[in-house]
This record gives sequence, structure tokens and C-alpha cells, in this order.
Amino acid sequence: MEAVLDANPGLAALGPFPPAGTRIALPKVEDDDGDTDTVRPWD
Repeated sequence: MEAVLDANPGLAALGPFPPAGTRIALPKVEDDDGDTDTVRPWD
């Protein structure tokens, strides 16, 4: 979450529902601890 807010200054000020057409940059996040399992509810 912090990486998204850092990449998008002012995004938090738009509230929980940004206006339609708002561009949001989603930075690539590396999994540095390696102990996170992927959860797939359909499995």
C-alpha cells in the first residue's frame, strides 16, 4: 500500500473512490521475505 501511495502523490486525498479516469500507477513490488504463500480460494 505504501508503495502505491508513494508512486501516486495526492491519491489518498481523493478518498476511497477516486473519480473515474484517475490514473493510478501500480509499482512492481518484490517479495523480499519469500515466506508468503499465494491463496487461491477456488482451489
